[in-house]
Amino acid sequence: MNKEKIKKILLNENNKKIFSHILICNNKNNNYFIEYVSRDYDIDEYIGYLYKKYCNDNFKIEECYNFNLDLEKQLAEEKPNHREKVRRKNAEKYPELMSKSELALMFATKKHEGQKINKDIEYISHPINVANIIKKYINSSDYEDYITVSYLHDTLKYTNTTFEELISIFGLKIAYLVKELTNDPDIKENLGKTKYLSIKMKNMDDKALTIKLCDRLDNVSSLYDTDKSFKDKYVNETITIMNYLLNNRDLNDIHLKIIKDIINLLNIIIKYSKDEINIDEMKELNFILTKKEAI
Repeated sequence: MNKEKIKKILLNENNKKIFSHILICNNKNNNYFIEYVSRDYDIDEYIGYLYKKYCNDNFKIEECYNFNLDLEKQLAEEKPNHREKVRRKNAEKYPELMSKSELALMFATKKHEGQKINKDIEYISHPINVANIIKKYINSSDYEDYITVSYLHDTLKYTNTTFEELISIFGLKIAYLVKELTNDPDIKENLGKTKYLSIKMKNMDDKALTIKLCDRLDNVSSLYDTDKSFKDKYVNETITIMNYLLNNRDLNDIHLKIIKDIINLLNIIIKYSKDEINIDEMKELNFILTKKEAI
């Protein structure tokens, strides 16, 4: 994009009061478009949302400008990528400037660096999605803990992060929640994944289960971009786990709301893919949920 046009947009006084970043994006057809990021949004969460939204279009962010940084220096760079907030400019030197959840996002982003869900989507977009889903359901004094753990929930599983490292940075409470959300590979192999997860989720702390259900909700919502065999397997696994939870655990209102949203997504998926889905068990799941909601 013409740098004079970028300069004109960035220097616009109204925009300067409203936005924190401007993103120059394109899709697979090299159609360039602009995304403005409000000061109310976390820039990294917003980028994760964009990758999720446009993944089928081979979406890319070509340039990222920060309204709060020196404009001329940014324009002089070949491919600007100024994603940091003002509070994050010196975050590594001064982590006390960040909230616990902001520090967790920075930590998880570094730990998951180079990992991808597929060739177009960075893995960190998944923890960001889980945190965004959590925000829909949680409005309590421990909101910050939920978001912090959501960003960190796969660090023990997929990165070189240690339990001791989490304790030293985020404290015992956060570290133990992340550990509770991490599978034991030996037990999972012995029991089988579906049985293992059913039992594990039944016995989870309420907070851990809420995050785990949001994790499952994000994974189910992403099934449109997977091959049919994996999709059918994951749907059947989810049906069995949700049935087990509804029949064997006392669930709070938040758990039931998330499970209902998972089931609604499953119903949509099954509508277009019935061949290998356990329809009878799905009918039972819908019936049990209806009974639970009536109580």
